[in-house]
Amino acid sequence: LYYGLKPYIDSSAKPSEPSKNAVNFAGKRILLAEDNDLNWEIIHTMLEEYGIVSDRAENGQICLDILHDAAAPHYDIVLMDVQMPVMDGREATRRLRADPDPALRDLPIVAMTADAFAEDVAACREAGMDAHIAKPVDIKQVLRTLKLARDGTLHEQKKS
Repeated sequence: LYYGLKPYIDSSAKPSEPSKNAVNFAGKRILLAEDNDLNWEIIHTMLEEYGIVSDRAENGQICLDILHDAAAPHYDIVLMDVQMPVMDGREATRRLRADPDPALRDLPIVAMTADAFAEDVAACREAGMDAHIAKPVDIKQVLRTLKLARDGTLHEQKKS
């Protein structure tokens, strides 16, 4: 959190964010499964700066409900916190990977969690997540992951 906010607080610090013109994500939709209000606000604001529309699901069950709602907008990717109340991110991912709807079953899902040990990353992969982003969130890593998802190569990265 400190490093993410430092460029906005310290005028002498130079932001290390990628150029907003480098990759165009305008209009991309992300479902962000995040139970913490502050984390949601920070990530939502960072994504918004790149033209990315993000909606929030406060837990895994709400995430599933939103994705199964026929009136819900289509999402390009899900950023999934792992530790959430009601249903955690790994269980929500397992259920999506078993869904009869191929659009949901194949939806890119990226773990976004402070759990960053090798065994945590492996558990996310075993649950069916395509990638892992450690918190505090680095916008450069998020944008790289979104680019892989947009280019259709995120699933290929998972296999290697």
